[in-house]
Amino acid sequence: ILVNLKGNPALLSVSVGDKAGVKFANYTRAPKDSASFNALHEKGAGDLTIMNKKFSITYSIFDGKERIGTLFLSGELYEMDAIIFKYIRGALFILLFGALVSVVISVFLQRSISKPVIGLAKTASIIADKGDYSVRADKFRDDEIGELTDSFNQMVLKIQTQSRDLSDFSARLEEQNRALQHIMSNSIDINTDNLSPAIGEILETASSTMRTERVSVWLYDELKSYIQCRDLYQNSKKTHTDGVILNAKDYPRYFKTLDLNRIINADDANSDPRTSEFSEGYLTPLGITSMLDAPIRKAGNSIGVICFEHVGLIRSWTLDEQLFAGAIADSISILLETAERIEAERLLREKDKQLTSIYDTVGDLLFSLSVEKDGRY
Repeated sequence: ILVNLKGNPALLSVSVGDKAGVKFANYTRAPKDSASFNALHEKGAGDLTIMNKKFSITYSIFDGKERIGTLFLSGELYEMDAIIFKYIRGALFILLFGALVSVVISVFLQRSISKPVIGLAKTASIIADKGDYSVRADKFRDDEIGELTDSFNQMVLKIQTQSRDLSDFSARLEEQNRALQHIMSNSIDINTDNLSPAIGEILETASSTMRTERVSVWLYDELKSYIQCRDLYQNSKKTHTDGVILNAKDYPRYFKTLDLNRIINADDANSDPRTSEFSEGYLTPLGITSMLDAPIRKAGNSIGVICFEHVGLIRSWTLDEQLFAGAIADSISILLETAERIEAERLLREKDKQLTSIYDTVGDLLFSLSVEKDGRY
């Protein structure tokens, strides 16, 4: 067996001894490296010595628990160095390969993660710099980044909608203010003998401002048993009509609502209980889908109503439109009160003239009687 070890150039010597430490088998390549076997036997099992690139190791041989011999090996480490270098080289290769794979994976992950994030950042920058809420971030995949992109786009859509609504609201307010300034200015002449031109101009302005097909003014009779159309303006035909009468007994819910509410905003006028009484005989035949009515009040009492009647798809009346309708109703009330005041002032002037004329006549008569009594004729 020891002869077969000659094929291993790393081994310098191999010895086997009995339990007494007597060597009975030996292989030595370099006699000078042969050590005292008795001394080695005394060192015991597992003793390893490395020195000057050489190693020696002693193993105890047991049969069960009984030591029956000793094995001693010594050799050179040059082949061990080669093996260690081989393993180190392999380990370095594995490390380098792993590092390369890590770099490739990290680049891929960085691109797959950073590209959508960079896209979101660029989109946010465009929105912030230009105020362009129509742009959207590109979605690259369906994962957490994709969900983040969807949430971002939904947020931008909501902001875009709110911005558009705010812009529309501001534009409506500006137009409504201009309309009210025109109505309340002296550009509308008040003729107490005929208020129709002044009322008609208010209705035309209101119809144009509200984009409403039909706008009308209705006034109560003295007993409030009916309301009569004072003026109905139709925008598409540019015409004014009047005279229609609606009896309170035929529309009790509507007339009661007029006395209780500041605004009747019936988006779906045919189904709204406040206005549905008009559905069969008035709304449906005329194609009216939405109504916005504001009572005209004088000294806290309802004296009539202004009606905005929308033809076409159902329309949701905004808060500013409801306030505008109330303001138009107030302007009609001011117009009627102003006309009454002007008429009262005119009648007062006429009475003053009559009284002055009577005073002058009585004075002349008294003077004549006085002269006749004194005998001056």
